[in-house]
Parts: sequence; structure tokens; C-alpha cells
Amino acid sequence: MKTKVQIPESNYAPRLFQDGEMARLFSTAMDVIQQAAEYRGVCHEPHWVSKVVAPLMTELERLSSFASARNRGIETLDISEVLIAPRELCPTSPSGAFADANKKVDYAIALKLSQSEKRTLNQGTYCMDGPVSINQATSSFVSIKPMPVCFEVKIDDRDPLIQLGTWNAAEFEKRHREGYPMTVPIPSVAIYGDYWQLSIAFAVVVPAKDRRKDAKPYRVQFLGPIEMGNTCSVDGVFRILHFLKALVKWSLEIYEPVYLQKVLAMAKRG
Repeated sequence: MKTKVQIPESNYAPRLFQDGEMARLFSTAMDVIQQAAEYRGVCHEPHWVSKVVAPLMTELERLSSFASARNRGIETLDISEVLIAPRELCPTSPSGAFADANKKVDYAIALKLSQSEKRTLNQGTYCMDGPVSINQATSSFVSIKPMPVCFEVKIDDRDPLIQLGTWNAAEFEKRHREGYPMTVPIPSVAIYGDYWQLSIAFAVVVPAKDRRKDAKPYRVQFLGPIEMGNTCSVDGVFRILHFLKALVKWSLEIYEPVYLQKVLAMAKRG
């Protein structure tokens, strides 16, 4: 009988991951904690992302439980330079158009597509003009990637929910214009330095009688935040990994059949 790998200082980890993964995950957790201690308060945001956040995203791709789930893999994408496009998807504010910094987020979990699915989406017909896209971006490397979960990182006093809210509002507007399902929420992870929080963005239908003139038939709201863990301790890191694992499970078991398959079916009809 295989024995469990005992992880010091953490009662949270051993029951959540497979035995063969534990030594590697513990090593990654220790590296992340050490990097966080070294760079906390003294580095720029991109460096914090590369040293503290990126290793956890890489581990998410490597978890064996996702290697064969529904024969569809997942990937984590650095989309920090991908802007919302076209511009008409971006919400406006009383002071004018949002700054470009507010039109992008740092990371996304994406579902991998088969070559057949890629051809279907590339050859589909879409309501919005411009480059082929199933999401709120027209950048070529993400435009047909289903991205059910998004992440934004901040290491100062700025609020990552501002950019997550803008990104999610653009996603729901894209869904509305294309006729994609509006009922599927968008899990959004706000990373405040060491501390990770989960919020859920969802669209609420606004009846015609309750709308202002020319207002949208829906509004976007957030549920949360929920504390996911931190990069200060082993237990905190494994809590983050547990939440990330649950988000991928939701992406494969709920988002994929309810949302992605509908998008693919609409592209085939187009």
C-alpha cells in the first residue's frame, strides 16, 4: 500500500492531491514562500508575478487529475498584454474611456481545443465585425480560446477588481451580442500581493420596465470575495492550489458542456 506523503505544517494538503504529486507540490510551495519572502515589498509587479504567481499556475497545468479529464487539457495563459477588443465592448465611465491599463488582466485558465474545434471556430460566422473571436479579445493567440477563469495581480494599494470588473463586463457584452449563454458565471481571482481572493461575476437580467433609456438588458454583479489562501505559509499555498483545482474542475464539468459546446454549435450553424 502506498503511503501518504506527509507535508509539514499543513493539514490541508495530503487529502487533496494524489500521492505522486505531493513531493513536487511541496517543493514548489516552499520555493514560492521563499521567493515571496525575498521580494515582498521590494520588487515590481511583473517580477512578483514571475516569481510567486507563475509557479503556481504552472503546477495547475501539471496536476495529473486534469491530464485526461474529458480528454480535454487546460492551459494557463499570460494575457497581461492582451487588450479588450473591439473597443465597443469596453464599458465607459463618466470621465470617458477607461485607460488601457484597465482593459486587460494578467492570467486566464483556458480549455485546450482539438484541431477540429479550432477549424469550426475559425470558419464560423459572428455577429460582431472584425477578426474572428469568441471572447473579448481579438489578439490572435487568444481570440478563439475559451477562457473560463481570469486573474489580476496587484502588489500596491490598487484594486485588482477594477480590471477584473472591466474584463468581465466586456465578456458579458460579447456574449450578449453573439447570443452566447449569459447564465454561466465568470470566476475571477484577485491577487493582492500574498493574498488570493475569489469573486464570481454573473449577469442579472434587467426587465424592460426597470431599465433606463438605452440601458443594457442585463447588469453585471460580483459575488464574494472568498479567501483562497496566501503565499506566506505551506497551508496557505495548498489552499490556493485546492481552489485552483476546483476552478479547473468547474471549467471542465460545467463551463465546457454548458457554454463551450453551445459556442461550438453556433459556429457550426453559422
